[in-house]
Amino acid sequence: MEWDASAVVQRPDAYYRLPCPAAVDASRGNSGLVFSVDTPAQLECVVRALGEAGASGGDAASQLAGQFLQRQGVFLVAFEEHGRVDSASTSAAWQNMGRPELALLNSMLPLRVLVGAGSDSLSRQWIEHPAYAAALGGSRDAIAWPEYAALRPEPPISEAASAGQRFVAELPLRTCRACANLATLRVAFLFDAQGGYMGWELWPPGPPPPASGAR
Repeated sequence: MEWDASAVVQRPDAYYRLPCPAAVDASRGNSGLVFSVDTPAQLECVVRALGEAGASGGDAASQLAGQFLQRQGVFLVAFEEHGRVDSASTSAAWQNMGRPELALLNSMLPLRVLVGAGSDSLSRQWIEHPAYAAALGGSRDAIAWPEYAALRPEPPISEAASAGQRFVAELPLRTCRACANLATLRVAFLFDAQGGYMGWELWPPGPPPPASGAR
């Protein structure tokens, strides 16, 4: 499905703790308030609330916004058009404490999925590259933080009319969420002319991004 700016929801937190009688489950102490969309009943309640807000003009939520929520389990909160593949931010109170997360549309690839986590993730492989090991002073405790990243489009892969697209992600490297930025992980993600994901290119490390505080 093609997503566009009409799927953006300006106030995603308005759909948290919604009364949802259909989700009441006394056996689990569930009062019916929506704290997530883990069940079909909870998801239906939030989608219905989105539609009602749009109909009343309160949040101008579109049908497409509800469809995005149904497919992804989060809200689309920002959108930038760049071609076949666009950049976006998603958010929901029930995911990572509501922190916005970058994603690439319309391939729908969250940055955290591309970067990965854990000892065998791509980000760990990238950080162990000699240039990054040197930038980090040999520290093996630093990890990449996708929720504090920046994402920007770069010139097409080639000058041909059928050229694919390239996006560069810049992620702060820290040893903990509230710790100082040690360096910047820079990696390019490549897409073909149809929007298919082609892989990545590791770029040299950048200087530490300005401290903005953990959120």
